[in-house]
Amino acid sequence: GSAGPQGVTGETGTQGSMGPPGATGPQGVTGPQGVTGPQGATGPQGATGETGSQGSMGPPGPDAAIRGTASAYVVVETTDHAASNGANLVAAYATAQTLTPNGQGLGPVNRAVVLVPPGRYDLGAGQLEMDTEFVDLVGLSTARENQHIYGTAGGAGTGVLRQTADDVRIENLTVELMPTNSTVNNDAQDPAAYFPDTALENTVIRGCSFKGDDSNPYFGWSMRYGIEYAGHYEDCTAGVVSFGSLGKTSGTFINCIGGDWSFGSIGNASGTFENCTGGAHSFGSYGTAGGTFTNCNGGAASFGSEGSAGGGRFYFCEGSWDSFTTDGGPTIIHCIRNETAYSYYP
Repeated sequence: GSAGPQGVTGETGTQGSMGPPGATGPQGVTGPQGVTGPQGATGPQGATGETGSQGSMGPPGPDAAIRGTASAYVVVETTDHAASNGANLVAAYATAQTLTPNGQGLGPVNRAVVLVPPGRYDLGAGQLEMDTEFVDLVGLSTARENQHIYGTAGGAGTGVLRQTADDVRIENLTVELMPTNSTVNNDAQDPAAYFPDTALENTVIRGCSFKGDDSNPYFGWSMRYGIEYAGHYEDCTAGVVSFGSLGKTSGTFINCIGGDWSFGSIGNASGTFENCTGGAHSFGSYGTAGGTFTNCNGGAASFGSEGSAGGGRFYFCEGSWDSFTTDGGPTIIHCIRNETAYSYYP
């Protein structure tokens, strides 16, 4: 037959024990960042690292420049005007004459120096007269053409650079006598770029160039001639009739260059000459070549040609046509005469 009615629900039984946990569900969305907490205390300083390499030197400060005047030197003030520079050069020399280097008077080992910066110095018809012992004149650049001193001088008996003091040093300069528009008399009073007194044996000149107007008719010479050059001359250049022409060269000449009729031509070349070069008729030509010549080079008729070489000693020198006299019994060793090896033993 048909099912009977459902019976009455019985009472709920006691709760059973908790079953095992289910598997971990997926991670929920990250919540917003919380407020930053207060800064903690500074930790201890770490160990000092290795010293890095030194950087390049910076530009000099304002106090690094050479002072215009000190106890032992004067720097010539330069401008853009050559005539002003010339006047400043003369004024600087006058100041140097009054200096007391190291608090003492001027002397052989206590010298004053006029420092000449690169520039052009026009002396006009005047001259710079070096008339004080132990006051030197030195160009700041070793390129001598950077310090160009020039003028027309003042006629007979004058020069652009006039020297009467004996114990002076002149270095790193170009000194030029500009055209004077007057012919010379071919004597020791003719104007010259360098016009020294005679026989200044304590003079030292290095790295200088002396220029005159060597055109014809000559308006002036590069170096005074007809006098004695008794000092020390090194790395110097000059024009015709230079380095004691018609006079005497009794000093020391090293790496010097002269034009025709130079180095005691028509005079007496009695000094010491090393690695010097002269033009035609140089080194005692038509005079006496009685000095010591080593590695020197002369043009035609040089080294006592048409003259005498008594006491002369020539080592590794070269001369062109008619060079090297044997008059006077010189010693000539390993030389070249007119492109041919030549020696002579008295």
